[in-house]
Amino acid sequence: MLKNIFLQDHRTNLTPNSECSRLISAAVINCDFRSMLLVNPSKAIHNGFQGERFTFGSLENQQITSIRANTLVEFADQLSKI
Repeated sequence: MLKNIFLQDHRTNLTPNSECSRLISAAVINCDFRSMLLVNPSKAIHNGFQGERFTFGSLENQQITSIRANTLVEFADQLSKI
């Protein structure tokens, strides 16, 4: 499903911003993924979404998985400050 949203199929040149967009897009379109992202961001990133993997550098991954938010809006706000 996410493949239709993204402009690139080859993920080697994705920037952290494009990966963040993919992460938020998955959370917007799927309530189960959104819930997991809010409760356990590390697990959500590790599991990916519908066969799609998220590729963050170790620093970005650490920063994202430390986010604690009750809503997707709060999560996205904190994510935008990373």
